[in-house]
Amino acid sequence: MSKPKTIIWLSRHKPLPSQLRELNKRFGQHRLILDHRTFDGADDIIARARAHNADEIVAVLPTTIALELSKRGIKPIKAHMVSVPCPAGEVRIGSRRRPRCYYFSHFRRIDAFELKDHPLSEESNEP
Repeated sequence: MSKPKTIIWLSRHKPLPSQLRELNKRFGQHRLILDHRTFDGADDIIARARAHNADEIVAVLPTTIALELSKRGIKPIKAHMVSVPCPAGEVRIGSRRRPRCYYFSHFRRIDAFELKDHPLSEESNEP
């Protein structure tokens, strides 16, 4: 029998019941570490994962941190959320007057991340 995987959940949001079901379906018996603290970058994420001997990282990440983790060969998992008309979603954010609702669709692994950009000065000023 193989050892249950340890998954670290790095988000200020608790996992939704649908996300927990999907983790159970994908990984079977596992240990889930919930870490709601903000992080200081890729080094901080790596240190937290190592401190818990995490096999997987599930996180809500800024683009720059996803890029840095990708450069280091780390492939975190992210939740794919779909926007739906309110009140149909599992998650409701925004104000009462302008709510936005989402539901969890599936998890995605960030295999690689490439950021392409250029200086605005290279663009023409034409509309």
